[in-house]
Amino acid sequence: MFIARHPTGPDDRLFAALEALADGALCLGQLLHDEAGRPSDLRLLRVGGRLATATGLVPAEKGLLGDLLREAGAEGDWLAACGETARSGEAQRFTLCIGGRRLSGRVVPTGEAGCLALAFAEETEAEALRRRNEELSHRVMNSFAVLSAIMAMEARAADPAARAPLRRLQGRVEVMSLLYRQIEGAGDGGLDAAAYLRSLAQSLARMQGPAVTVEVETAVSPLRLPARRAAPLGLLVNELMTGAADRAGGAALHLRLSLRPADGCGDGALRLTIEDDAPGAPGDPPPLAGAFAAELDSALEPGPGQTALTFRP
Repeated sequence: MFIARHPTGPDDRLFAALEALADGALCLGQLLHDEAGRPSDLRLLRVGGRLATATGLVPAEKGLLGDLLREAGAEGDWLAACGETARSGEAQRFTLCIGGRRLSGRVVPTGEAGCLALAFAEETEAEALRRRNEELSHRVMNSFAVLSAIMAMEARAADPAARAPLRRLQGRVEVMSLLYRQIEGAGDGGLDAAAYLRSLAQSLARMQGPAVTVEVETAVSPLRLPARRAAPLGLLVNELMTGAADRAGGAALHLRLSLRPADGCGDGALRLTIEDDAPGAPGDPPPLAGAFAAELDSALEPGPGQTALTFRP
């Protein structure tokens, strides 16, 4: 192991003051690197009095934190967090599992090259809930991605008659995936209607292939759309866009979506119009499109080269 310099960290009085302010246990360490320049361990420079209580370990100053944790059978991403803090200069969070206990950790730069401060505390109920939510979110998004990839492979291998239903099904999965991502980011305040429609249309167009292009025009002031309304709206858009792509039969297709206040309605109603230049008459809308419109307490209004509906968010 080698290091560029030997930081000393703060003096004992300053360290004691920092530990008193910390919620849990505190230690200072010097980040070590291997021959390839990758973080390999942390040499302890200062060890707070609460560290043994918080971790169940008895570290020694000048010892290696990694050796201590390995002997205790601990698992966690602390070293990666230390490396990222040393690289970016920004604080990082990590978790540490020791003998059935889960600790929440935080690493921050001290201002001296290679010297980092690590704080450990028992994971709080709020932190545990946040971690579980993040893990669940990753699993859900991975499931959406796997489903979409499987359907895309099936569509490529299927005969032409079977591709359209598979693309439509893939679009429904994409709608729910996008809805989930946007709900995660929006919290309880609902989704930005214009941003949701734009992202959805662009994603569905990409899924159909390079022959399909789309433009989205919104003329609504910032509007939050509840998830219970965003889901049927997105699924409706998927049915109509996929139907237009089916009529185009692989030829170039341009779609135009517009969302604006409905004329003559003073109660906040919106008018969604989907236009396309696919050859031939659109015919009857896909059956599920009508069902999704009904969930919005509305009905489809098909016309030459377009389909519209009026709904209340």
